Amino acid sequence: TPLSVKDEPTVQWPTEEGAYYTFIMTDPDAGARAEFKHWHVVDIPGNDLSAGETLAHFMGSAPPAADAPHRYVFLVYKQPSGRLNHSETPSPKEGFDGRPYFKVREFAKKYNLGEPYAGNIYLAKGDAHSAQIRAGWGIPA
Repeated sequence: TPLSVKDEPTVQWPTEEGAYYTFIMTDPDAGARAEFKHWHVVDIPGNDLSAGETLAHFMGSAPPAADAPHRYVFLVYKQPSGRLNHSETPSPKEGFDGRPYFKVREFAKKYNLGEPYAGNIYLAKGDAHSAQIRAGWGIPA
């Protein structure tokens, strides 16, 4: 449920010495042909997200109650040439700027990240907690 995944999770993956990684959490079920970026960090040394550059701070799951369960996907890409020379504007810590309609596949292609290095997924169905969160965001429950 969204309540059980409201806090930023601890994530880990196998690492290679000296490598940098990109981590993305997305909801591919956010709307018709739309992804919603919940978390995005680049230039991560090993799997220490706090040492990377945050492009979007963690935002918990809050699918609408009427929707089928949403998939929340964690993807890790090994950056092929060390640090990314990117032109992305970080999303503000609060709010939605830069989050809706994000396309993981296009980001990976733009920066030649190749196929995901690691990943995971969970499902969440809207509940009373997600309705509270959505009300705070000013969007329909």
